[in-house]
Amino acid sequence: MTKEMPLTHHLDELRKRIIISILTILFLSVIGFLLYTPISTLFIAPFEPGLTNGATMNVNSIYEGFFVKLKLSFLAGIIGSLPMIIYQICRFIIPGLKSGEKKWLFITIVASSILSIGSTYLGYAIIFPYVVTFLLNSAFIPENINILLNYQQNLSYIISFLLGGIIIFQSPIVLTVCLAKNIITRRFLWHNARWFIVGIITTSAMVTPPDIFSQISISVPLIICYFFCICLAKIMNWGEEKC
Repeated sequence: MTKEMPLTHHLDELRKRIIISILTILFLSVIGFLLYTPISTLFIAPFEPGLTNGATMNVNSIYEGFFVKLKLSFLAGIIGSLPMIIYQICRFIIPGLKSGEKKWLFITIVASSILSIGSTYLGYAIIFPYVVTFLLNSAFIPENINILLNYQQNLSYIISFLLGGIIIFQSPIVLTVCLAKNIITRRFLWHNARWFIVGIITTSAMVTPPDIFSQISISVPLIICYFFCICLAKIMNWGEEKC
């Protein structure tokens, strides 16, 4: 039988995990500051289709480059420290979990990581370069108009775009947990699938430009994940009707 620990011990353990996570973020932020040039190049790369068409990346003030460097370095620190943060979270909550719950926690973390990596690649390598080409074409901008892209605004745009994609692609994890806990039933999801599909397409249209390619690139994987969650719940006997 596991001995119950006092509240003060849990608070000390939580403080320890938070301090380790913060120190990791600060350390990797310093590394990101030192490696700012390759990191900034990485974020600017998706804009290359527009830059090759005559557009230029510009700054509007003497402070802009400095603050962008700080923000990007801190963001790199957060992203780079995510494995350590997740590890510290697991170290804090795992002692209070049963063996079966520990297994599902590990599976959930792996699935969430796969979806995050997949959505980042999809947005960075496929969707965003097409978005740049689409928005900067002559159908919207006359050929006699110069294209000046603000450095800070556009880096913030791509970062928000990628983070938004990561958040949206966590929805299958949330849906699976709801099914596993019988918060929602398979019958309800199956009978209302058309409305969920409409919601997915609408959400995809809100986070992408008004072109069919970008919307399909986001909505189709999410729709596949939706039905995969229902099938997985069927296999695991989750989301059963309550008696």
